[in-house]
Amino acid sequence: MSDLYSWHSDLVRLAVRDAQDIAEIGPFPTLAERDEERSVGHVVSLTEEMFCRLAACSPNANHLSAILSVNERLHIMRMHEPSPRRRLREIEAIWNALALGNKNSARATLWSYHRRRLLAVENIFQSMVRSGYVSETKELPSASDGRGS
Repeated sequence: MSDLYSWHSDLVRLAVRDAQDIAEIGPFPTLAERDEERSVGHVVSLTEEMFCRLAACSPNANHLSAILSVNERLHIMRMHEPSPRRRLREIEAIWNALALGNKNSARATLWSYHRRRLLAVENIFQSMVRSGYVSETKELPSASDGRGS
């Protein structure tokens, strides 16, 4: 799991580096329905949309293709990340930082996002176990054992 979050971080960093204008991501979407904003699925959708829009700012079409692929693989993990309300505020703050167009600020904000997920991998995995999505008998592979995560 940590390898996937790390790979996503690497791809996002490449997209930011090559993007001509990250402000093209546009403004953070607003919603009329307050209940929908708090749903886990909505937060995950906004997260995926933000990263796809960012990748689309890069002239390299492979960035968007790769982000789409990793988004699919991260989807279930994002569904198990804690605190949807806090994550919504976090995604809105990142989105707004990107919309300002400052690449240095964007890189710092995006690294903080990924660092928090990397530090929370075990908790996310345990949430997946509690929900029955994965079996607790299956050991969580580490990067050091050569099997990846």
